Amino acid sequence: MRILCDTNIILDVLLDRAPFVEASAEVLKRCEIGIEALSYRASDFEDCLAAVCAKSIHCDFVVTRDIKGFVGFDIPILTPSELIERMEL
Repeated sequence: MRILCDTNIILDVLLDRAPFVEASAEVLKRCEIGIEALSYRASDFEDCLAAVCAKSIHCDFVVTRDIKGFVGFDIPILTPSELIERMEL
């Protein structure tokens, strides 16, 4: 089964949000991507999730204006302008 956990599921666990934390924690225990995302120490958790998801589906690039948010994830990063330049080649 392939699923994508919304950021709220992960935040339920990180912020211990009742009454959702128990079910959300159980889902994350069963989801490899959630566990991998939680293991990274990133300043922006949503960037962390995006990077882990991009790696798991073997993306060629992540397109972002926030290049600093993706440092250390070992995935190629492009700005929107850089992507446009590559697409015009």
